[in-house]
Parts: sequence; C-alpha cells; structure tokens
Amino acid sequence: MARRLTYAAAAVSAVLFVGLGVVSFGGPDWGMRSVHAQEATPTPPLIDIHADRTETDVGQPVQFTLSILNRILQADMSVLLTLQVPSGWSIVGEGFADNCSSQCTASYRVLAGKQRHIEFTGRPNQVGNFTLMGNIEWFYEGEESQVYEDTKTIPITVIRGGGQPPPTPPPGPLNGPERTEKRGLFFNYVEGSAPVNVLDPTTLAIIGILLTVLTTWVQLVTGRK
Repeated sequence: MARRLTYAAAAVSAVLFVGLGVVSFGGPDWGMRSVHAQEATPTPPLIDIHADRTETDVGQPVQFTLSILNRILQADMSVLLTLQVPSGWSIVGEGFADNCSSQCTASYRVLAGKQRHIEFTGRPNQVGNFTLMGNIEWFYEGEESQVYEDTKTIPITVIRGGGQPPPTPPPGPLNGPERTEKRGLFFNYVEGSAPVNVLDPTTLAIIGILLTVLTTWVQLVTGRK
C-alpha cells in the first residue's frame, strides 16, 4: 500500500513539473491572435479648405486655400482634387485649366510629414447663394490599390457690386406724368410750376426805360402830323 502511494505521488509531481515547465519556459498559446495577420489602418491626413470671405460682390474674386498635412509616419501621398463649381462661377489656380467651370480637377503630391497649401481663385458672375464643394481623393505610395476620400463644402453669398449706383429708370408713366417746358423771350414756363424769369432786374429796368422813351418819341412824332 505504501509503495502504491509513493508511485501516485511521483506521478502527480511529474505532471506538475511538466505544467510548470510549459508556463515558465513558454509553450503554445492557442488563445493568442497574431497582430501580423491584421493590417494597420493608416492615420488619415489633416485636410481643410477655406475661403478668405464668405460674402462677396458680383465680379469680385474669392481666394480659396486647400491645406493638406501628411502624417510623418505615412508614405508620400498623391491627391486628386475635384471641384463642383457653382453655376455662374469660374476657377483659376494651380493645376486647373484657365477659367475652369462646372467641374474642375487637379492633382498634387504631398510628401510624408509635410504640409501643402494649394490656392485657387473663384470669380462669381451672378447674384445668389452658392456652395463650392471639393472632393479630395488620395492614396499612399506603394498602396495605389487603396484609395481614400473626403468631401469639403463652403457656402458663399454673392450680392450686387458695391459702390455701383442703382440703374436710373427710364421716364414714363411709372415715374409720373411728363411735364412740358416752354421757353419765352423773358420767361420760361414749366407745366405745373411758376414762370421763371430769365433776365436779371437791371436788364429789365433798362428795357423798360427804352420802351418808355420809344413810346414817347412815337407819340411826339404822331402829334406833329
């Protein structure tokens, strides 16, 4: 009986030794998952688009700036900018065709750990409330099959040109009845207004004296006959 107990104790000791060896020296861990089997998602770049004003006059340019900051641990990135240009607007700037309208595209390259500012100018030709929308697509060097995208919008209000006087309406019934002006030798007459004297008082006095002398002379000549 004592011998059997000794064998059992030895067997238990062997099992514990093997178990401690696996724990201490490492062994297969079937509950762990390899991180190498999962692809890390790249940190997205910082992208912003803004305008120097959100209200402008017809014909006055608006300066837009697209800013892209590529993360320092990322590869160089290629960027495609597509602008949905509002009706009545034209765009000029780096990478765009001259006076581009409707839909404009341009491509850029941003190095790793660098920031790039891309400027372009929009010019409105009509009054209204508009929204400029920019769609930004990019991929990293060596990962051309993986394309990312982001969309930015900017509302712009366009008013009538400042400093321009309102147009003068043509004369007609809508602006009141037309008045007739009559010109005379000594007075001008405007319908609905008092007569306007076109001669100064001194001239009128001299003319009056001359008329009196002339009348007296005529009477004298007539009385001699």
